[in-house]
Amino acid sequence: MKKIVKLKGELILFAIIAIILGLITGTNLVNSYRKSNSGKERLRLSAVERNRASVKKIIEDLDNELTQLAEDINYMAQELMEQDLNQKRFIINISYDLRTPLTTMLGYSKMIEEKSYSNEYELERNVSIVNRKGMHLKTLLEDFFDYAKLSSMDIKM
Repeated sequence: MKKIVKLKGELILFAIIAIILGLITGTNLVNSYRKSNSGKERLRLSAVERNRASVKKIIEDLDNELTQLAEDINYMAQELMEQDLNQKRFIINISYDLRTPLTTMLGYSKMIEEKSYSNEYELERNVSIVNRKGMHLKTLLEDFFDYAKLSSMDIKM
């Protein structure tokens, strides 16, 4: 953002220098006209006045273009901030989605480790739940990996 402001400042400085040079040139021509009353000098003065008007118009146009450029850059910066926020939300959601099956798996595996089951059926059920949640976690990780690869290709393009 500082680079944008600096760029606009440099362009405005350039425009101001152009105006000053135009005014100096115009002043020199006006002084020359005052020294000489010839018709040729009057025509030059008229040309200087037209040049001043042209310079003024160019500066106005440049200012309008700089304003539009600054607005466009600000819009792009806002879009980038929104994209960054969306990416952070995505990572938070992925973390939650990965943590849920993992927590379930850890809970059931702890029950199996502590032999907190009353019969063989409960043991098989607990092992089945751990396996199902493991497969779900694997699917989530594969999807996330595929997404990461696709996002990486978008950046390279």
